[in-house]
Amino acid sequence: MAQVALKRDVMMMFLFIALGGALGAVSRYAIGLAITAQFGAGFMPLATLSVHVVGSALMGFCFACLGTGLALSDPMRGFVMVGFLGALTTFSSFSLDTIALIEKGQVLVGLGYIIGSVLLSLMAFVVVMAITRHMITGH
Repeated sequence: MAQVALKRDVMMMFLFIALGGALGAVSRYAIGLAITAQFGAGFMPLATLSVHVVGSALMGFCFACLGTGLALSDPMRGFVMVGFLGALTTFSSFSLDTIALIEKGQVLVGLGYIIGSVLLSLMAFVVVMAITRHMITGH
C-alpha cells in the first residue's frame, strides 16, 4: 500500500514538473521573441541574458522562501523551481547549486563548480562542434 502511494506521489511530481517545464520553455521562447523584436539580434544574446537574470532572481526568491514559513509545498516546488525555472533557464539551477554550496561553507567547491561549469560546457560545445563539422564536411 505504501509503495502505491509513493508511486502515485512520484508520478504526480513528474506531472507538476512536466507542466511547469512546458510553461517555462514556452515562456523562454516568448521572451526571446519579444526581446529580439524590441531590440534586434544585436551584438549580444540579450534574450538569453534576460532569461538567465530573471530566472535566477525568481530562483533566489524561491530559495529564500524555503527557509521561512513561506516554504513551497513539494508539488509547487517541483512545478516552479524544477519545472518552470529549470526550463526557463538552467542558469537558475546553476545559481541555486552555487549559492547552496557557498552557504554550506564550501566556497572553494562553489568556485570550482562555477569555473568547471562554464569552462567544461564551452569546451564540450567547441570539441563536439568541431568533430561534427569534420564528420559532415570532411575538414
